[in-house]
Amino acid sequence: MKLKSKWMYVLLSLTIAVTASACSGSADSNNGVNGTPQNIKSNQGTDAAGQGTSQSTGQGTGDVKQGTDQSSEQGMGDAKPDTDQSADQSTGQSSAESVGTKNGAVNSAGVKGAKSAQIQALLTGFKLVGDRTIFTWGKASKGSVRVYRSGDAGKTWTDISPSPAVSAVDADSTFAAWDERHLLLLSAQNNGTRKVMHSKDGGKTWSSGPVLPYAINAETALISSTQGYLLTESDAAMGHSGKTFYKTANGGVTWTKVMDNSEASLPREEEAKKGLMPQYGFTGYGVSFRDLKHGWVPMQSRDGVPRLVRTTDGGVSWKLVDLSKAANWDGNNPQITAAPVFFGKNHLQGWMPLSIHKDKAYDIGGFRTRDGGESWVYLPFEQNIPEGSRIADCSPVFVSPDKGWFWNGTELKTTVNGAKSWQVLKVNSEFKKSISSFPEMKELQFTDARHGWVLLTSEDSEHSRLLKTEDGGITWEIV
Repeated sequence: MKLKSKWMYVLLSLTIAVTASACSGSADSNNGVNGTPQNIKSNQGTDAAGQGTSQSTGQGTGDVKQGTDQSSEQGMGDAKPDTDQSADQSTGQSSAESVGTKNGAVNSAGVKGAKSAQIQALLTGFKLVGDRTIFTWGKASKGSVRVYRSGDAGKTWTDISPSPAVSAVDADSTFAAWDERHLLLLSAQNNGTRKVMHSKDGGKTWSSGPVLPYAINAETALISSTQGYLLTESDAAMGHSGKTFYKTANGGVTWTKVMDNSEASLPREEEAKKGLMPQYGFTGYGVSFRDLKHGWVPMQSRDGVPRLVRTTDGGVSWKLVDLSKAANWDGNNPQITAAPVFFGKNHLQGWMPLSIHKDKAYDIGGFRTRDGGESWVYLPFEQNIPEGSRIADCSPVFVSPDKGWFWNGTELKTTVNGAKSWQVLKVNSEFKKSISSFPEMKELQFTDARHGWVLLTSEDSEHSRLLKTEDGGITWEIV
């Protein structure tokens, strides 16, 4: 899930510290019509053999000052300015050459010859894969994308950034991981495009894929190590934005365009007849698929009703889901804050979080499905949370139909019975001290009933802290 929030500088070494700043073009589109696949690929379309390994950091124990993008035997102390001079000046051309990672050493996550290092980047997100592996990604101060991996639950970190460096502009890079080996990186370029890179060896080597046009925003949904979907969004005007939907069957080497509404603005009725995703309303809340055909995309709420579009044919055609009668929305502003997640062998049960902005208060709740998204029932989690509570960027999370968590601005709560009841977790002193100094909870993720991570930022959004739990959210420690 990628959040539209502030960016953060992070120092990952003996400690992790983050400084943040506010974050927020177009290119010629490829020809194609709705329902007519168009292949977007690299020059060769295949991975090439490449050399290169990565560099690890030392132990992680807290938050410190900004670091450098250089290796350091000590791995701690004040940082010098970023000295990266190798940012790739992309011109919109794609390439299939394989590249290595930033340096030649890697850590216990599967690489050799590790050195302690200080790493500086503008952090934009993190992704958990199991209970031991975490990826973080962001932008160095000289404009290049940085990707880091830990295979030991944050004790050590590896720089797996592509080398030569990939340039990025002031937009969030998109990162996705199916497992520890199969990765995707879509970096935002200065002409409104996205450069696609993919790795099949956990970031030891990266291969360049196509450059996608009209991609101010980009969100992915991976179905397997080879199959996945990608939604891009063009620059917005008057509440409208063009949207293009792609699919891949080879791990991101090539992308086939299956839906495109960016060519012309049509009346809403005409969009619906053609099965196009609506131009009216922005995306940015995620994409999810429960199989190769059935997918959902939350959109910005309009007219006081939650907006959700779905496809039953792999993204070729879309239609709005009617949620107008799921609850009494009168006079409120309900917003789906993340794409649905599904559970079970057949992925029939699922949750989709919702935040309702009322007059001087918020409600937190979620939609539940038991039939694979054919119908949704709204359940309130907590009502009348005072306006000004720090909940806006942090969505409730579930790891099963019954087990979930949410943050109400002052308390971390959990359910074990599918949101029928919620209990306040008696968190330890480390969490309490951290949330006092870093009161903004930007992201909360769990991989199972015990293992979770949280990203906190200070009130001025200039510092951040990453914590983890291994007992379901009671005991937390700084990474």
